[in-house]
Amino acid sequence: MRWKRFLSPHSVRPPSDPSKIQNPKSKIPAPLTPEPLNPLTPPQPLRACAFSLVELLAVVGIIALLSVAAVPVMRGLGGSQSSRATAQILVSALEQARTAAILAGTNAYLALPDGSFSATNYQFRSYAIVRPAVDLDGSTKDDFQTNVNAGDWVLLSKWERLPGDLIFSSNRLTQLTNRITPTGVPFPGNASASALPMIGFTPSGGLVDPSGTAGLLFASSAKVTNAIATVADRIDIALYSGRVRYTGIVTNTNF
Repeated sequence: MRWKRFLSPHSVRPPSDPSKIQNPKSKIPAPLTPEPLNPLTPPQPLRACAFSLVELLAVVGIIALLSVAAVPVMRGLGGSQSSRATAQILVSALEQARTAAILAGTNAYLALPDGSFSATNYQFRSYAIVRPAVDLDGSTKDDFQTNVNAGDWVLLSKWERLPGDLIFSSNRLTQLTNRITPTGVPFPGNASASALPMIGFTPSGGLVDPSGTAGLLFASSAKVTNAIATVADRIDIALYSGRVRYTGIVTNTNF
């Protein structure tokens, strides 16, 4: 049997070179020693990280050209959004006239002053909802608005004007066969009572006259030349249901 020699930790000889002692738990690398500069070597010039004046002027010129080119496009988009919003307002006004006819049990109309209207600043650019008075109880007053006499008409909305330079098509208003003088209705601009073209709805919701299916056509006055509109917005109305819808933009149409 061979005897083994057991060494205690104190009997292990340390290494002869203390610099070779390493701590296994230490992961910090030794610091790098910078190389000494050579006094005979001239310093290298730093490269400038910036744009030259020519490059800056070129960029500014491109931005200016793009800005000028975008102005007409933005104006066109603004005009398109404005006309679309106006179309939605007119669709709502026609739907209100239709609803008023159904609720009151009598015809209701959207009145549209044309060139015969005495207040020139309201011609082809204003509208209002009207209907004849309803006197079913024999009180000689309107059943819904008691301040209106039975023989007069009721103004259901205030007189509105199209925004900006938008106008209704005179050709389209001429096609409307409903021309009625709404007696007792206050007219805008202190205008005298006159027969106005109207789009009418029956108590069943349909149109009073088939000519109303032509609907409405409006455009910017700047886009109308010799009674032709290069760009206009169109609203159509169904004959029997009276449903109103915005058809969209039409081009080069009689106005």
